[in-house]
Amino acid sequence: GAETHIAQLARGLSSLHLQVTLLSSGGAGADALEREGIAQIRIPSLCRRSPLALLQNTLALRRILRRESFSLIHVHARLPALLLHLAGTGRIPVLVTAHALLRKTPLLRRLSFWGTQTVAVSEDIRLHLIRTYGLPAERITVIPNGIDLSAFSPCEKPSPRQGPRVAFVSRLDADCSLGAWLLCEIAPRLAKEFPSLTIRIAGGGSD
Repeated sequence: GAETHIAQLARGLSSLHLQVTLLSSGGAGADALEREGIAQIRIPSLCRRSPLALLQNTLALRRILRRESFSLIHVHARLPALLLHLAGTGRIPVLVTAHALLRKTPLLRRLSFWGTQTVAVSEDIRLHLIRTYGLPAERITVIPNGIDLSAFSPCEKPSPRQGPRVAFVSRLDADCSLGAWLLCEIAPRLAKEFPSLTIRIAGGGSD
């Protein structure tokens, strides 16, 4: 999901000879980008939610913003967006991408920061931001959320003798796995009509 989006975006911007710095808590994705030459700034406690960690992370971000000369900051989660806002981004434009329908309480609504401009990865998320968080429609841009075919493509072309093949690719958590469950439910009926049908479901998550 968001991690793949960030990685492909960092690679794409770097290929355009733009200087990209990934600020994160680390992990396998960050390690892979570092091996590819993407600059890193790591705050291991960035995702922790204790009051002490929030204070420490805000101060760390403030030091980073004073030290670096960023032309643009692009944030991909609600908590880092809030911490950057508290750290003080000054006149640096901030772009916030919403990757999911976020839980809303009166407190979370007040603590959400959506940047100078906001990106939604689907039309339903755009509507959610307008209806739930009151964002002006003209501040939100919807982008296609797709698959990088250079990274995910079959090594060999299928034989023309093979039957129809269906691929379903998604994060497989309770909030977005309904399509996969429905595909499994109708699979026996599809198989009666297409006996050589193959279905592949790809993804990760609690389901």
